[in-house]
Order: sequence, then C-alpha cells, then structure tokens
Amino acid sequence: MRETVFILPKDFIPIAFAATNKMVKIVSEKFSKYMGISKEEYEETSREIMSLLHGKGMTAAGIKKTLCKRQSVSPIVNLMCDKGLLIRGPPNKGWKSNTYVFSVQGLFSRLGFRFN
Repeated sequence: MRETVFILPKDFIPIAFAATNKMVKIVSEKFSKYMGISKEEYEETSREIMSLLHGKGMTAAGIKKTLCKRQSVSPIVNLMCDKGLLIRGPPNKGWKSNTYVFSVQGLFSRLGFRFN
C-alpha cells in the first residue's frame, strides 16, 4: 500500500478498523516494547491519558508535559489509537505538520461507531 491515504465514507470506518486492527496492533505493541514500554507502564499511562483527554484533545508533547513523563508517550499514544481508545485528529499546525491532536474515541462513539 506504500503509505497510501484512503478516504472512506464514515460508514466504512468500523469495517476498515476491524480489517486492519490485528495487524496494526501487533506492530504497535512491538514498537512499544522496543521503546522500553512495559505492559504495566502502558496500562498505567494509558489510564492517565484517558483521564487527561476527557473532553479535550492534546498533542503527544502536551500529554508528556502535563503528565510529567521523562520517557516518550508517543508509543503509548500510537498503541492507544491502534486499539481504538484514541483518535488522531488533524495536525496542530497545518497540513504539513506532524504534531497531531489526540482525543478520546468518544468523538466517534457519538457518531455511532463501536470499536472493540
């Protein structure tokens, strides 16, 4: 697929998520492990992130700063997105930026999507 961006109708998002979820989640879990994130650290930090992002969005850098973490939270945030817990929103500083805003998946839940 060579980093192709696919634009899907909103009704297809749960289908696309279900079709790619397992493959993507395995890669994210390996990346987190490679970056030194233990399962316990992921569980604890992901709970903190869910509480922090309740009703708002933040960048990974903002999350790290607010939670006072020394280690990068990017692997944790990416895995949370791949598990359907967070949604990566639009770039923070324009379409060329790589600083994305992350929000709890409740935004999609309001549209009727259910991720498991």
